[in-house]
This record gives sequence, structure tokens and C-alpha cells, in this order.
Amino acid sequence: MTSETNTSPKTLWESTGGMPLPNDWQVVKVDELLADDRGISVGVMYPGEHEPNGVPLIKAGDIQNSVLSTQIDSRISRAVHQEYKRTALEGGELLITLVGTPGQCVIIPKKMAGWNAARALAVVRLKDPNDAQFFRYAFQNPITQHLVREWCNTTVQATLNLREIKELPLPWPPAPKRRHIAHILGTLDDKIELNRQMNRTLEAMARALFKSWFIDFDPVRAKMEGRQPTGLAPETAALFPDRLVDSELGLIPEGWEVKPLGDVFNVEWGCSPPGDSYNDNGEGLPFFQGSREFRERFPEHDRYCTEPKRIAEPGDTLMSIRAPVGAINMADRKCIIGRGLTGLLHNSKNKAFTFYAIHGLSKRLATYAADGTVFKSITKRNFTQIPILNPPSALIGKYETYTSPLDKKILTLSNQSKHIQAIRDAISPTLLHSQPIHKTAP
Repeated sequence: MTSETNTSPKTLWESTGGMPLPNDWQVVKVDELLADDRGISVGVMYPGEHEPNGVPLIKAGDIQNSVLSTQIDSRISRAVHQEYKRTALEGGELLITLVGTPGQCVIIPKKMAGWNAARALAVVRLKDPNDAQFFRYAFQNPITQHLVREWCNTTVQATLNLREIKELPLPWPPAPKRRHIAHILGTLDDKIELNRQMNRTLEAMARALFKSWFIDFDPVRAKMEGRQPTGLAPETAALFPDRLVDSELGLIPEGWEVKPLGDVFNVEWGCSPPGDSYNDNGEGLPFFQGSREFRERFPEHDRYCTEPKRIAEPGDTLMSIRAPVGAINMADRKCIIGRGLTGLLHNSKNKAFTFYAIHGLSKRLATYAADGTVFKSITKRNFTQIPILNPPSALIGKYETYTSPLDKKILTLSNQSKHIQAIRDAISPTLLHSQPIHKTAP
């Protein structure tokens, strides 16, 4: 279905199921709110080869659940950036996803000024930049999002066009009410973002310790030089040897072993249940088919299944075995894993060690993302035969002692954020007078 430009925004809003609006509210088209200069544009169409020292390029995949990742991997040359200076970002613009999961909307922070956006994103500039926050919430209201889904071209994959975006209706109260609503919802989002930042810090601490102990071997090198390992109690320092020896993985601490991954980890290879066992009403266990449901740390479930084939337990590491091979999350509850995932747990049963050890495999696993197949993947045999360093169990246990409290705090903050998000999502339609009644757009 496509948009109908001869339908007034108010008529479209009401016929789609929008609630009656207060007398001082309007229903406006997105097009009415756009700046006269560069109001809406698609991003870089031909980015060229990755330029390691170039300009960061935000892609649609960098936006998940209407949250913009802070880890942007793609970069374009400054010449390409200059060619597409129309979408050069200054901070304060909105990005709307056009492909994959269309209709996600984020605001570009000032720290990303000078970056650019890919062609699968619309760069939106408003007449009044102060309306960006309210626009974002209004754009995500159930009525507008329903129309996004209805108007998408789905011949190959869901795709939203700029023409459709311009015609979308938004509830638009007077400026004071816009600011008030944005403040209420923004306060909740600010707490979610604060929790997210705290979790990144906690995870960075655990990663840094893993790298120091199990990749750089800092305590071993310190003892080789006759120094006491920094920050370690004597009983912990005693668990590290004072020599490095050759192995197929290069120099490793004396006494540590290199083994096939399948000998070190319990590997639960995903298998998809029957299609008629899926549901979205909470029957059975959460079901994850692949990395589509992955978020920063824990997957977000919206499907359930009543006929499990493969199970992952809380705390197991989930890894994508189909494109993108090597993407990881951690199960925050008992769940079912489909053929796009594998569940992992080190034989020591230490969950934090498992998570950070598998995360360290990502670069090695990237080679399986270039085999030319439609669904780039890795086989169980290839995966379980990957050589991996296996430290002594006593040292793994000590690492778990240090990092387990960090992981527990990460889970607590993540659950708190989910609760806050549920509150925000519950009150947002009421504030915007947009509770849908599931009608189809004319």
C-alpha cells in the first residue's frame, strides 16, 4: 500500500484509528515541519571502499530499537563525504531508517557532528530544531508506525520512501505542550541512557581484565621481569606462571593448554522448531532465531515457542552462526535457540569467562562472513575445531570472582531499563492521543 496525497492528515489519522485530539491540537504532515533547505534527504549512495581514517558513516544497522549505537565501524573517504555534503551531519538532525526495519527514528548528538549517513537512512532537518525531541516521539506513535508498515514497499525487503515519510500524519499540540510531553518522555529515556552508559562502563572493566589476564598476559610478563603483578593479591598472582612458551596460537603462559573449542565449551547448536509452534502471546519460552533480536547485551524477545528443540539457560552466551557470524549476546532467561544461533558455556560453568572469551573470537570468526553464500555461516564442525586457549580452572574461577558482580549489576540495570521502557511505551500513546484501534489505512 502507498500513501494517498489527496487525503488530509486529520482524515488519515482518524481513519487509521487515532483518538480524538484536544481542540488546540493539530494533525500535520511531516512535510509541513521540514526545513526549507535540506529538509529531508537520503544519505550516501556510493560510499566506496572503507577508509580506516575517514569520516564515520552511520548505517541503518547501527540503529536498533530506535537507539543509535556509539560503535560506528564504517568510514568513507573525505572526498566521498564532500560529494555528499548535503547529508553531512551537524548534530540535532533526525535519522529515520528506510530499509530493513523502517520507521526507527533517532536524534544525532552533537558529538557526531561532521559524520555522514548511508542511503538506507533519511536525514531530517526541521524548521524548528527545538521540536526534534517531540518529533521523535510523535513519529513513533502507534498510528504513524502502523502507516509506515502499511506503506512500505516489500517486493524484496521492507523499504520506506521519502515521499511516504512526507505524507505521514503526526499529532501536533501547541509548543508549550510539545515541550512538556518531550520533557516527560525524555526524562525516562535519559534514565535508560544513563543505565546503558553505566553498563558499557561495567562491561569495559570486565573486558579490560580479560584482556590483561588472558590475551596480553600482563601478570605473566610482570613476573618474568621480576615485578609483582599490579593490583593482584599474592594468592591471585601465584596462579600465573613466570614464563611464556611457544604454541600454535603464538606465545602463551607455561602450563596453559590450546584445545579445540568443542573440548572446552559446551556447544548447543541451534535448531528451529516447527513453524506452527511460534506465537506472540507469551506461550512457552522466548524464541530467538538469530542475531536480529540481539541488543547491546541481552536479546529482546517478541516471539515465543511451545515446542523447543534446543535450549539456552540464563547466563549462556548466544552467538550468531549465520550472518553476521560471531555477533554475541547473553541469555537473560531460559530460551529456545533457532538455527541461526548457538548457545555456549565453558566447561567450568563460569558464565562471565564464557562471554568474554567468545567475544574475543569475533575477528577470527569474521573469515566465515566472506564465503559467498546467500546465508553466510559457519558449520558446527568448523566452529568446534577452532583452537582456543584454555587457562587453568583455578584462574578462570578467580576471574569469575572479580567479574561476576559486574555482570550481575549489568543484568539489574538492564532489567530496570526494560521496566522504565515499558512505562514509557505505556504512557506515550496516551500523551500523544494515539492509541490505535487496529484499523487499516484507506
